[in-house]
Amino acid sequence: MANKQLIQEDLDLVNTLKSLTQTYQEISVMRMQKTREKVLKTRSFLSSLSEIFYDVKTTYKNQVAKYIKNKDIKTSDRKAVLLLSANTKLYGDITNKVFNLFLNSIKGKNVEIFIVGALGKELFEQQQLHKKYSYYPVPDSNIKVEDLNDLVKTINGFDAVDIFYGQFQSILNQEAVTSNITGDTPFLVQPDVISPLHSNPDTKFLFEPDLEKILHSFELQMTTSLVKQTLQESELARHGSRITAMESAIQNIEKTARGLQSSQRKLDATIENEDQIGRIAGVTLWQ
Repeated sequence: MANKQLIQEDLDLVNTLKSLTQTYQEISVMRMQKTREKVLKTRSFLSSLSEIFYDVKTTYKNQVAKYIKNKDIKTSDRKAVLLLSANTKLYGDITNKVFNLFLNSIKGKNVEIFIVGALGKELFEQQQLHKKYSYYPVPDSNIKVEDLNDLVKTINGFDAVDIFYGQFQSILNQEAVTSNITGDTPFLVQPDVISPLHSNPDTKFLFEPDLEKILHSFELQMTTSLVKQTLQESELARHGSRITAMESAIQNIEKTARGLQSSQRKLDATIENEDQIGRIAGVTLWQ
């Protein structure tokens, strides 16, 4: 009877875990549905807008390069990387995929490191790389511009900033990606796939009232918009990853439950057989 009680306790625990897992999954589905359309529309808009930003930045850099060459001035080339991670766990494998992409990118490079998300900070410290980094706490959801002010002001002083985050492709597919947010390449475009128009240094543009003023206005606004967008992209990818992870967990839980139910039936059959043998033995004894 003790074994039967243990099996029942295990079944109760498994059913509780299944209920909890389904709740996590349902919450993620609701949050994903709430944010997906907005994120995808903004992704398309900012991708197009960043092409203009890239044109302005490239033209400005070309003009400055000519001036520096004529004046023989030395320049700095400050580069930074920004990891966007989560503050909590149970988001499937997307968190580790993004972190591994980030980790591989900083090996052997002299770059400033910035981390958003308590889990990313924990993973980075576990590596014991003895590299300095700056941590910025940002909520996982309901992100406001005010939450990004300190971070944006800091990274806006760098010549190039690459950001690492999770990107939603479909419910079953979330990718770890990197994008440049300082206009060195168009947003979501890798350097080796820039269009012929953007790669042509002879393309001329007319700027009014002044190129430097236009760039200055663009930089802060674009950096803020792109950081916020990538944080929302990361949030959407995490919800998609959690849905997939919870579905896999539910399948494993159901498999475990079926095994326990089978053991329970076998135990019931064994007990019934023993009782039957006992009854037969009793009848034989009295004959």
